[in-house]
Amino acid sequence: MPDSCDLASGTSYDCNSNGIPDECDITSGHSLDCNQNGVPDECDPDCNHNGIPDACDITNGTSQDCNHNGIPDECDLASGTSHDCNSNGIPDECDIASGFSLDCNGNGVPDDCDIANCDGSPWCGDCNSNGIPDVCDLSATFQVTSPTYTPLGTPTVHTFTLYAPPDASGSVVLTFSALGDLFATSRYVNVSINNQAVGTAYGHSGYFSCSPNQIDTLSVPTATYNTLKAAGGGNVAIAMTPTTNMNPTACGSTPTTIQVTVAYPASSNAQDVNSNGIPDQCEPGACCFADGHCEMKKAALCTQAGGTYKGLGTTCTPSPCGPVVCHGDMNCDGRVTFADIDLFVAALSGESAWTHAPCPWLNGDCNGDLNVTFADIDPFVAVIGTTCP
Repeated sequence: MPDSCDLASGTSYDCNSNGIPDECDITSGHSLDCNQNGVPDECDPDCNHNGIPDACDITNGTSQDCNHNGIPDECDLASGTSHDCNSNGIPDECDIASGFSLDCNGNGVPDDCDIANCDGSPWCGDCNSNGIPDVCDLSATFQVTSPTYTPLGTPTVHTFTLYAPPDASGSVVLTFSALGDLFATSRYVNVSINNQAVGTAYGHSGYFSCSPNQIDTLSVPTATYNTLKAAGGGNVAIAMTPTTNMNPTACGSTPTTIQVTVAYPASSNAQDVNSNGIPDQCEPGACCFADGHCEMKKAALCTQAGGTYKGLGTTCTPSPCGPVVCHGDMNCDGRVTFADIDLFVAALSGESAWTHAPCPWLNGDCNGDLNVTFADIDPFVAVIGTTCP
């Protein structure tokens, strides 16, 4: 049959409009067909305009496709389909999936970008500079979602790895969303964690072939999850293996896909006693120093400076630090001299009889037993002639 008739009848196609059937362009070498899909390469999608079909760029490694959507990563970024908040040339969702970046709040944005671009809100702040948004330090829930993997079917195994997630304090729930060859109960997905089988997804009635967003859940006991996590060196690799009778191309031109969300209760890294969304360790309180002065400091900084932290919610007005005790200085002139002797004798009568405030009665406690008694006489005599620190 003449080529013109093949083209006119639709028996053949001419995607490049050169009057020659595509299969002849390919057979003669006039056009290449690197992915052997029967379509000349110049007619296949080429989002980066390098003259090579996107599928071949990905196959031969000229381009990466970390999110497995069939589109080179550089095109995802250029089109805005994916974002690259840390400017490393890798889509954010891949940074998260690979463990290069954490996403503790599950918003699809790497934590380091949430922190770097924070407007001062508690949900994105990192007041203790530990690289974790404050909201996650306080949260008792861990949740993260994998990329959407394709295809779903034998022999492809997809693995979603969590790098150093927290230990679980309750059951771990894996929620799967899939589109694929799921109608028969004999077609399901085997699920393992760090090479240990933990159950299956799908494989029971109520699912349809090629219907989007079909959900199934699998619960993993707390002890099992934590044990397998420890066996994996602190990481968790969740492998999704389809049964051998699951056809990855069952939905024709529509890609078959699977995605998993991991969620579980976990121990929080910080406390928030006053429920203001700020970790307690980041809130300043009264910090008392040896010389009696008070400064507002965070607990860790107070201790580091040699002070005594008085607790969350304390302030320096009025000062909780109290007068400075200088053993033997009964008139508070900063020195221990013969002028202090009569007052020391008066202090031996007890605190209730002390009438020389604000100079503290406990300045007479020269042996450090928190009382003023005859046992302080010799220590008092020993410090006569000294000055207060």
